Amino acid sequence: MANQGAGVLPIAQNTGRMLLGLRSAKVHGPGEWAIFGGHMEPGQTPIQCAHVELVQETGYRGAIQFSHAPPYRRRGFTFYNYLGIIPYEFVPKLNWEHDDSMWCVPHELPTPLHEGVLELIRHSQRVVR
Repeated sequence: MANQGAGVLPIAQNTGRMLLGLRSAKVHGPGEWAIFGGHMEPGQTPIQCAHVELVQETGYRGAIQFSHAPPYRRRGFTFYNYLGIIPYEFVPKLNWEHDDSMWCVPHELPTPLHEGVLELIRHSQRVVR
């Protein structure tokens, strides 16, 4: 499913902060802060893809509650977004797709942000209160 992907924005219940990753030079949008996600594999649902990508890219295997967010669409590509409510912040074990990560609040976001992330963060503020 080369024209579809999915990802998740982890949000820690104990702090209200969200986790973003700094994309490496080996992926699309290098040097941009983004959520964790990727292309969907044949037979995967968007939520399965988002969960697999979160585990692969951060090492997180704990409890998570997924909440649908508006998808991002551009040039025939659809990216399904999810908010991932988790109990606590964790220390990510990043793979090659990210050079760094940051727990942040909506009014203190790192730059540059990958396009589409700002709208997802605005949506998260309406959902997570």
